[in-house]
Amino acid sequence: MRSFLFILVFHASFFAFAGGDWVGNGGNVIQCGPSSRMQLLDYYEAEMRGLNIDLGHGTVTYIDKVQYVLKRLSKINPGRAERYHVWASQFLQEVQWIDDSNIRPIKDIGPVILPEGCELIQTVSQYPNEQIPPGGKRYAISQKVWNQLPEEDKAGLVLHELIYREAILNKQISSLKVRYFTGLISSQDMDRLTSLEYLKLLNYVDLGDVEYNGFTLELDQMRFYPTGEVLAAIVGAGRPHPVWGSQFQNRWITFYRSGAVEKILLQWGDHFEIQHGEETLRIVSSVPLGRTEQVLFYESGVLARGGIARNSKIKISGQNVYVSNGPEGYVEFYPNGNLKTGYLETPYVFIKDGKTMTIQGNTIFDINGNPYSI
Repeated sequence: MRSFLFILVFHASFFAFAGGDWVGNGGNVIQCGPSSRMQLLDYYEAEMRGLNIDLGHGTVTYIDKVQYVLKRLSKINPGRAERYHVWASQFLQEVQWIDDSNIRPIKDIGPVILPEGCELIQTVSQYPNEQIPPGGKRYAISQKVWNQLPEEDKAGLVLHELIYREAILNKQISSLKVRYFTGLISSQDMDRLTSLEYLKLLNYVDLGDVEYNGFTLELDQMRFYPTGEVLAAIVGAGRPHPVWGSQFQNRWITFYRSGAVEKILLQWGDHFEIQHGEETLRIVSSVPLGRTEQVLFYESGVLARGGIARNSKIKISGQNVYVSNGPEGYVEFYPNGNLKTGYLETPYVFIKDGKTMTIQGNTIFDINGNPYSI
């Protein structure tokens, strides 16, 4: 049995390449003997952790395999998969192939366990945006090593660099978490992860944001329940919510343990639309500049409390009425969707004790739709 040698390289981002000093990060392969098969370090480590690498049995080229992995990722993280897909489509145009020089080791690797007699070979150097000169390339890749890699490891190397591109934007200087994430998304284990489990893994790899119940959330601002569910977070830039669009960027959202939205903090001028029964309600924040206003929801998704646009149409017992905010600056609804409090702009006609009656102005209703004038 092979013994293992523990190699620890301190985190840094400076390296020497082809006689000059450059700043960059890069991917590595492992080789145990001159004639042995080269393997991506990320996949070697993933297999050591018991992950089953799956790049698609029916795929042939490394490009097909990259697309297979990104399609699987899109099931749980469509925004990140879309981002990587765009970068992957540009990959070859951003490569400088190095023919006659070795890419000397970049000290960004972090802790690595290798079999004795095996070596790491630096294969790629990636430059951050600010280090790419006009007309320059993002990636420098050893043509010699690339040509010796199986298609599976070429695909993994491309995925590693796509992930590292995002990691660099989030100020990571070690490839340890990038290698972990590359192995994870390339494995069958992705199909078994719940959204919450995936979220916790993303929090570990520190890639900046995550999609949760349709929202793109900032990982570094997340708050969790003691039992691990997401409690609150700030909405980040990313894919628009399928229902509410991009209207909550940089706003705090609080969640029920189930993942349903409980509360949204709005600022002056914020507005969005929601479906309420058969009608569309326009939620509008009217608080002074610098203050926040809460919009509350029941776990079912029904609006509980919020400021609405003046003369909003709703139905009360099948009757169309127009409603505005009450004296507190908002309307309230019961869990069944019936109006609880608000200002009736138009008369509401109802029958009580056999008599036809009307009510208008500030009104309180019981849960069954029976009104009481304030």
